Amino acid sequence: MAWKEIAEDVLVMTGSPNTGLIANNGIAFVVDPGYGEGRAKGIHKKIDSLGIARRFALLTHGHVDHIAECKGFERAFAHRWCVGLTESATLRNVLEFGVNTTRGFTFIAGDSVPVTDEIWWGDEILGIKAMNTHGHTPGHTAFAYKNVIFAGDAVFGDKLLEKVKILYHTDVFEAENTLERLKEQIKGDTILIPGHGPIVDGENAIELIEKNIAAIEQMKKDLWDATKEGGTLEEITVRMMEFYGLKIEPEFVLLDMVPIRSILSKWLDAGKIKVTTTEHGITWKR
Repeated sequence: MAWKEIAEDVLVMTGSPNTGLIANNGIAFVVDPGYGEGRAKGIHKKIDSLGIARRFALLTHGHVDHIAECKGFERAFAHRWCVGLTESATLRNVLEFGVNTTRGFTFIAGDSVPVTDEIWWGDEILGIKAMNTHGHTPGHTAFAYKNVIFAGDAVFGDKLLEKVKILYHTDVFEAENTLERLKEQIKGDTILIPGHGPIVDGENAIELIEKNIAAIEQMKKDLWDATKEGGTLEEITVRMMEFYGLKIEPEFVLLDMVPIRSILSKWLDAGKIKVTTTEHGITWKR
């Protein structure tokens, strides 16, 4: 686990996800402690080497790969809408997949992580600002400190964009709005840390955000094509996965159904999609 100093008082443990460490006012703030055996030990070892006793966790959202190693912290901060995701592995599964863990699926439920402090967008914690990046999850929050923005899963790295295609956001349209807002915050010296992927700055940060926007637009375009002949949500999801050449297994279908349902629902509200009930279930057709 390698640490990289990216600005004064700011380090990042690069990986998936990226974990931030802000040394501020005698406190070590850790953004998204992450997931994986030994990660928490590595985080606290680094903080010990800095001679800092107090340590707080800042959670961008409640997905298990960002919070599992949230251990040994005096306080843990999360947006009020993400508290349930963080503190309940059951609720996390229901909201992330639409179903709780069963033996038939290989979900990573993860442990429950207590949140000591609920925050709201615009709040500041000793100079660290909570930013509205709603979309990937309800209440998703980025953290900005000086010229550094920890974007969490509001922004995905290049490789993930190329690999995944069906980008997981509980509200795809809000995720795109978030990206547009983030782009406006990027200055020449801004350093952007995505949840997964290399650190980028300045024009490169704007370029990565634009790639995320383009990927969402492409996903919507391809989904529109996939609804021409209609089908149930599962049928349309599998059709999309086949089109992209993705691995089709039950848990991945459930996962990909979330952003696809999000888009279809907004199109239904806009009158672009019709739904009917058939012997196969609810069918969606443009």
